[in-house]
Amino acid sequence: QPTVMRKLINTYADSEGNMLVGPEIVKTVQECDRIYILAAGTSYNAGFASKAMLEKLTDTPVELGIASEWGYNMPLLSKKPMFILLSQSGETADSRQVLVKANQMGIPSLTVTNVPGSTLSREATYTMLLHAGPEIAVASTKAYTAQIAALAFLAKAVGEANGKKEALEFDLVHELSIVAQSIEATLSEKDSISEKVEALLKDTRNAFYIGRGNDYYVAMEASFQGCFTHSDRPSCFSVSKDHFINLIQVNLYGSFFTHLLINRDRFFSWCFACSTQTSHNLIVFWCYKEIVNADVNRAWCFLSHTFCQFFLGYNQSIWRIS
Repeated sequence: QPTVMRKLINTYADSEGNMLVGPEIVKTVQECDRIYILAAGTSYNAGFASKAMLEKLTDTPVELGIASEWGYNMPLLSKKPMFILLSQSGETADSRQVLVKANQMGIPSLTVTNVPGSTLSREATYTMLLHAGPEIAVASTKAYTAQIAALAFLAKAVGEANGKKEALEFDLVHELSIVAQSIEATLSEKDSISEKVEALLKDTRNAFYIGRGNDYYVAMEASFQGCFTHSDRPSCFSVSKDHFINLIQVNLYGSFFTHLLINRDRFFSWCFACSTQTSHNLIVFWCYKEIVNADVNRAWCFLSHTFCQFFLGYNQSIWRIS
């Protein structure tokens, strides 16, 4: 994955950080009034993870669609739509069914794929390649992050063309370089992480991934990849307001553990409030070290750990992502 990030940087940015996305693609996005991302599975989750960024930098509304549903029931579209099809292989039959209809309707399309010369690449109006190499495992890894990165380059290129301040100030090359380094650091600890995860899952039948904002979209993919056991990704609001996890635990599942994904300081207390709706199980906080190191959240970590262990009777662990 670090290599893929660097390949994308070299493909879609020059040495000075200028975007190298095709000008015809940028112009088409500028002219459309709504972007529709069509995908399935991991690619669908990558689209959700990119949605807010695309809207913020391009000033264009973005909608997500499951390709298999759109192939049979195309919804009412905007006046000037554009389709973006995400597919690792470029051969997804459901996505091609949508693309055929889009071509018949004269709708411009962009395929973001890993395979040059694939069916979706040939039949779409434009193509952006991921340069991620073949996916060996069934569970996608590098294609997911590559799709998000490719859409980030597209969003920044369009935003710059529109003179959008946020896009002009967004140093995407620098940010993706940091991402590559962070992935390398995480992979270097894979043995330690593997041992911890194995210990957590040994007697666990179910897993819940809980997040808010972009963390929720990451939780969607984490839950999707967690096919080894039952997993779900209710939002923080649903869990806190409706006691969703307690209801499931008492009536259906039995033991489980919960992942809390936190990337912003202000989400920490909210996510902890959701975690206290569970009982007699393990909670794992995934958050950046800046959050854990902040004074107020150090206090939250300590108090939540004490509260969970001594009053609720279950274990809790806080893992930091550098």
